Amino acid sequence: MEQVNVQGQPAQPSLLASMWQHRWVVLLAVLAALALGFVINDAKTVDYVATADLIVEDPRASSLQVTDVARQSTQDSERYLADQVEILRSSEAALLASNLTGGEISSKQLLEFRSVTGDSTSNLIEISFRAATPARAKQGADALLNAYEALLQSRVEATAEAALAKLDALTAAVDDEIASLGTRIEQLTTADPERLELETQVAAAVQQLNSLRTVRASLPLGSEARLAINEQIDELLRDFETWRAVLAIELEDGELATLQAERAAAITERAALTARRNAIAVDAELAVGGVTLASPAALPEDPAGIGDALVLAASLVLGLAVAAVLSNYLALRYQAVSTRESPEQVLGAPLLAEVPDFAHEGISSEVPVTAAPTSAAAEAFRFAAAAIDIRASATDARMVSIVSATVGGGKTAMVANAGMAAAREGKRILLVDGDFGSQELTRLLTDETPKWGLTDVVQGDVHLLKALVEVSLGDGRSVSLLSRGSRDVEAASFYQSVLTREFFAHLPMLYDLVLVDCPPLLQVAYASTLVAYTEATVVLVVHRSSTRQLEDLADRMELIGTPVLGYAYTKAPLRMEMTTGVGSTADRLGTTEEPARSSWWARLRSERA
Repeated sequence: MEQVNVQGQPAQPSLLASMWQHRWVVLLAVLAALALGFVINDAKTVDYVATADLIVEDPRASSLQVTDVARQSTQDSERYLADQVEILRSSEAALLASNLTGGEISSKQLLEFRSVTGDSTSNLIEISFRAATPARAKQGADALLNAYEALLQSRVEATAEAALAKLDALTAAVDDEIASLGTRIEQLTTADPERLELETQVAAAVQQLNSLRTVRASLPLGSEARLAINEQIDELLRDFETWRAVLAIELEDGELATLQAERAAAITERAALTARRNAIAVDAELAVGGVTLASPAALPEDPAGIGDALVLAASLVLGLAVAAVLSNYLALRYQAVSTRESPEQVLGAPLLAEVPDFAHEGISSEVPVTAAPTSAAAEAFRFAAAAIDIRASATDARMVSIVSATVGGGKTAMVANAGMAAAREGKRILLVDGDFGSQELTRLLTDETPKWGLTDVVQGDVHLLKALVEVSLGDGRSVSLLSRGSRDVEAASFYQSVLTREFFAHLPMLYDLVLVDCPPLLQVAYASTLVAYTEATVVLVVHRSSTRQLEDLADRMELIGTPVLGYAYTKAPLRMEMTTGVGSTADRLGTTEEPARSSWWARLRSERA
């Protein structure tokens, strides 16, 4: 049994119960969230980030002193790392990097999507580039790295070229000085015949000495010839000492000594310049401009963004959260009536009958009282007719309106079947098709649209008896039907007229029971006027219908003021006890025999007596 709170209202179901009750809403919310998640994931731009590393060192602290003979850097060594970062961030580096990619990545993209950071504690520079594909991200980072090295190399080469040019100029000047000094020395030595003769003798002695040393090398050790040659060599060496002393004396006081000293110094300077030039050329080829280590970027893996699995999980959680909110809202807003007892708490009126859903018994007709008289549905309508008769008689009411909150409540079937069941008990029954919008009762009971009806009678065009249609029940009994009529009227105005009110006031005097098929009470405005003309009302409550609608209907009935005899619970599940004492489905379909009176009918009739 459905739980109710202390005010008699159905208790609010739990969150899980609400979600199960509205499981289609839950399913749709989850599917929509999943679809939205995947659409967003496919539409968003996936960024891959590749990072290249540099470890730099101020070249002035290295062993390659290319800049010693060039313009010295004015940068402070503590600023070196920051300056290299700025070089990498410069438009010059971006332009060169773009050229290195063959223009596949523009300099604007390189400036916009690159990131350069430096760590002064380790002299590490990280060069990152963000792109839509791993290959493009790596290409951008490596291009910036190569552009930086190219910029440094070009600066090293420019510095080396400047240094070499300066050294070449200095060497050329020294060569000119050496040539000039050599010319002056030659002039001085040529002008002194004695010195020239002495130098000629020295040259001849050197040649003889070399010849003797060659011959000695071919003679055996200790031989007389070798000893003789050794004496000659010793004599020549003594002569060399004498000649050197003589030449030294001549050089000490003369201009020649000064010039020879200057030429010797110039020759030494030129040798130093040549050595320096060779060193600079080698340094320029080996120098890396302060780059200690350059590590190209690795191909980046999928970014740590939202992957498909995470999208699925997040969308599922989001969908369930939305579904929970919607289910809870729907449970609050559209809480369903799920048991036959719960409407009594809202309406303050008893249950008159429980009508099972026709589909549970395979009944296709809307009038099982005649089409399937042995069915549980037909028995339920007979029970409803008896209950209405008893409750109406207790209040001296002869005109009863049958109402529902909305369309599809089964009110037309209730009017038709309950009226037929009561007519078979020998009562004079009038059925009024008061729903001008549908006239469903008329179509259900007649094959043709009646010529006259309610509007014609009220306007005085025809007599009531002439406007009635007698619907035969097949056993000599019938029910009277009063349809809409032929006059073209506006329903709301018609029902509010004085003539209509007077007509309904006198109508109950002519019949034992008048059942009025009213429009949906919460959907048609003039339904309230029609209900107000009747002496009592029976409310139809559909199984699994909205509790909120039932509450609104109860409020509307309280406002109208017409007493509620009770309610019928329609389209209910077929319970086992409903089939007790009635025939099988095969027996009760297609027969028109009068069914045996049920214990319900007998009990209700005896109570009325």
